[in-house]
Amino acid sequence: MSFFRLIDSERKLWKDRNWTRNTSQPVITNLWTNSNEMFSSYNEMIDKLICQNYYAILERLNYFNLHLNEFLFNSYIPMGAVHLIFHTYFIVKQDGITFKKPKKAFEYSLIAFITSLVALTNIFSKCDHMAFNFPLNSEKNDFNRVTLLLLNASNYRRKTSIFVVYTLLNLRLSLLVFGDEQSDGMARQNSYPLFESALNISKEQGIHFDIDRIFYVDRDDVPYLKKEGSSENVSFFKAVPLDSLKALWNYLLVTDANYSYTMEIPPCIDDRYSHGFYEMNTPFDKCFSSYINTARSHANLLFSQKKVTLTEALDQINILSKSLSLYESFENLDVYLKDERKWGILNMKIQILDSLSRLTTHLCLILNEKNISSIFPSGILEDQRNMRIISQLRNELKEKYRLSSLLGLTTLFRIIQSNPSEKFILYIRQVFSYWVGIKNLGYLDAVIEEDICKRENLDLSTTVPTSESFKLPEMPVYDISAMENALINYDPVKHAPILNYIEQKFNPLDLASMLTNIYQKSIMVPSLVADYNSFIVAKIFLLGIYFLYSYIKSSSCVTFDITKNSENLKEMTRNIIKKHLKEGKLDHLVPAERIMKEMDENTAPGNRCHGTQAPTPSGSKPLHICLNDNDGFATQEPEADSLFFDLFEDVNLKNIFDEIEYYFDK
Repeated sequence: MSFFRLIDSERKLWKDRNWTRNTSQPVITNLWTNSNEMFSSYNEMIDKLICQNYYAILERLNYFNLHLNEFLFNSYIPMGAVHLIFHTYFIVKQDGITFKKPKKAFEYSLIAFITSLVALTNIFSKCDHMAFNFPLNSEKNDFNRVTLLLLNASNYRRKTSIFVVYTLLNLRLSLLVFGDEQSDGMARQNSYPLFESALNISKEQGIHFDIDRIFYVDRDDVPYLKKEGSSENVSFFKAVPLDSLKALWNYLLVTDANYSYTMEIPPCIDDRYSHGFYEMNTPFDKCFSSYINTARSHANLLFSQKKVTLTEALDQINILSKSLSLYESFENLDVYLKDERKWGILNMKIQILDSLSRLTTHLCLILNEKNISSIFPSGILEDQRNMRIISQLRNELKEKYRLSSLLGLTTLFRIIQSNPSEKFILYIRQVFSYWVGIKNLGYLDAVIEEDICKRENLDLSTTVPTSESFKLPEMPVYDISAMENALINYDPVKHAPILNYIEQKFNPLDLASMLTNIYQKSIMVPSLVADYNSFIVAKIFLLGIYFLYSYIKSSSCVTFDITKNSENLKEMTRNIIKKHLKEGKLDHLVPAERIMKEMDENTAPGNRCHGTQAPTPSGSKPLHICLNDNDGFATQEPEADSLFFDLFEDVNLKNIFDEIEYYFDK
């Protein structure tokens, strides 16, 4: 079975064990097909879900105001309008709580706004057991389901309002980002349409103009515009402060920039026709503004139809590097972890590191000795001075790639070691999964390629000891502050100590030690690996580590020839995985020395490594060290099956497996 099919089988097993299929799960639609009978059923549903949980809902709205509004949205949700809407439609009487039935269909979007806030609160408060006095009697995901139904019932695309924008942005997070069960591991791609809808409606509402220069006309003040029954709806909008609209636009700008970075697409907001970032007199204004501007310059470089010069690409690398100086150093992680307002700043800085590592990788490939002849005219390459400049540039880009990648990985590893709160883990989980899984594979690829080059040049300094004395070295300890300084103000002489240390540790053995430690620490944090996306990433990560173990074992011979050992190497990796991969569940990592010993024990004496032959393992008793049924993913409550595209229909992810499968065939 190929590596791709192996992981594909794993993810199907996980789904079967952890998700309950529910084909009736609603989705957002632009079709309006409601009837009076359907509205009656919606009213009954609202009465059951909200009226019967009136005080519990109030508690959760207050919790959102105190703990989530600033943390998630920079306080753009107008809580005055929230309570005004809630108390307008849900009235306390002597005989209980009464739901005031909407006269118009579009009013259901206001109720959807309330339920979307409760859905978000439920996600972030599930570990805060002492937060509420009133229990919420509802099934998990009920509030997301009701929000979707009411939003569809309101015909929201025809009857737009600022509250629809709030609701769509809330759903984006509760349904597809933090409630990752619905997104099938593709939270960015699947949540983007909701963001686009919210952005388009906000433009229809005029939020993209300079809010300080807009005059709003009240229908009630103009006799011929006044409509019967419109006063309540107008009063809801009046309860929205202008500052909250500015904060909303800033949020849309930052989110748009984030999508541009992560999905490598042009920004959706055209700054030629829209207002820029509003200065809100907060300590983070410069970081937000720089992040947006850097995303735009990054997009202009990558997605422009005009030809890009090497100078422009190098300038963009400098822009990305210099922008890191605006952020608090990762050396002071406690500053980030203890202040919820800085979690978004931490996320932005890690994203810039990712973009920096991707851009430097791309330029390294372009300036590769095998490719430069197709990039530069022969006259340039014949000049020895030019070749020295290209060589120096290649080394600088290579070192910046290592710095940016290691800085991100080391920071995330230190975050795990610091025992962060459940709330923080939930917030950072998507970023962590991407770095620990996909980014690690890229770094692994670079290390092995470098090792192969050294062997081709007869530099065998990275040869590992024989398996009889094999033991992984201690995990390398990188100086975060020194790496940041070297990345921001690159100087190969001034920063020689950290650059030389990274060069020394840029080998399969030290990488295996680092990846092993990261993996073992990660799976000990249940909430970090408690969703479908994290499960798949953990399996990919595990596959990569065992692949690295196989490479280390194969290359332990001084006369190792990669071209003659590729089939044996792949077979060794498959055998390890077959024995030690727990189907459909999370695994503890089998120690590397045990793997090496096992491969020796199952290799016939005549087949031991001589000349260019690598050992081929045979079957033996598996050494399972796995989590209990009550640990890890088994603790997950059943979730509705995804209605979105399958994770493994993503061509890029399949290419990663193909590269692993055929890595040594090239």
